[in-house]
Amino acid sequence: MGGKHAVGRDAAVRGEGGNRSGFGTRRDDEAHAQLDRASLQIIDVTEGIDSTLVMLGQKLQDGVTVIRDYGTGVPHIEAHPAELNQVWTNIIDNAIDAMDANGTLRISTRASAEHVVIEIADTGPGCLPRYRPARSRRSTPPRTSARAPGLLP
Repeated sequence: MGGKHAVGRDAAVRGEGGNRSGFGTRRDDEAHAQLDRASLQIIDVTEGIDSTLVMLGQKLQDGVTVIRDYGTGVPHIEAHPAELNQVWTNIIDNAIDAMDANGTLRISTRASAEHVVIEIADTGPGCLPRYRPARSRRSTPPRTSARAPGLLP
């Protein structure tokens, strides 16, 4: 299913093969948009994830349950917020698509000894066997459709 990828120098992201919690306000939309203008900052990754969930709220309404399992004591990290939000957007959008907008999306955060770990899992079918060998040989598969940028062609 998913692999572990370093994000910035202080975070790790792991995505796996579906959740819905709540939706935000206009303030969340503005916060998400403002991050495009930001440089390297000290950030709370859960705020960026929540902002991304707000932006994808329309896709989450009809059948996706979001479970937020945010750990306590997760430190802030130094990162480019716009870049991280793009990562969250791609992973979560792909998870919604993989579940056909019907299932559970679980997002967990925790602190490890040296990293902030973010795990994103969905109840979709996972990677088709025909793509598994190709995924292990290259880090970014080619984009072959007009759909959102994704992990699979």
